Amino acid sequence: MRAYSPPLTAMSYYDVTERNTLRRNRTELTGRATDVIGGYHALKKVLV
Repeated sequence: MRAYSPPLTAMSYYDVTERNTLRRNRTELTGRATDVIGGYHALKKVLV
């Protein structure tokens, strides 16, 4: 059995703070949202 995660639709970038915690500083859309939806429907057809 093989399992794959869908492509990312957003990528977040983090900084380490002075207290050694992570703080998100920005999130960028990858432009792959339509690919993810299309890939889901194609996979669903194969598995059904």
